[in-house]
Amino acid sequence: MKDDRLNLYKSLFKGREDVFALRWEKGGKSSYMPAYSFDPNRYRLHQMKGGTFQTFTDKTYLVLTDDHLIKHLKGEQVVGLYPLLQDNTSWFIAADFDEADWIEECRTFIKVCEEYDIPAYLERSRSGKGGTCGYFLKSPLKHSEVEK
Repeated sequence: MKDDRLNLYKSLFKGREDVFALRWEKGGKSSYMPAYSFDPNRYRLHQMKGGTFQTFTDKTYLVLTDDHLIKHLKGEQVVGLYPLLQDNTSWFIAADFDEADWIEECRTFIKVCEEYDIPAYLERSRSGKGGTCGYFLKSPLKHSEVEK
């Protein structure tokens, strides 16, 4: 992947780099969970004693690297970002619409953004039954300001 494409992606989707999520699927269900580094042998021993991954303390968050992002952009894994930074700011805003009238709600959201000359974007959800509208900021905005 060309460096300029990766740099463009990173300039738009700025989030925490000390942690990220990976999408998982099992038994017809799917979700995201933080990506961890851990010793599988130590985890197996923990399980044999009745422990769960949630109670397993010998794990650390994986740091988000360019390799993870390249795999994401190539479709080899699905990465989820944590947009809220540790100083309680964010570089982009995303609003999920998943109800029956999601299309109309997305149109309204984008129309309001256009009225304020804010370029907004729509991404259809994986299921096709909803969407996420969002826009990118020139500088990080405090979470308390986003809620207004």
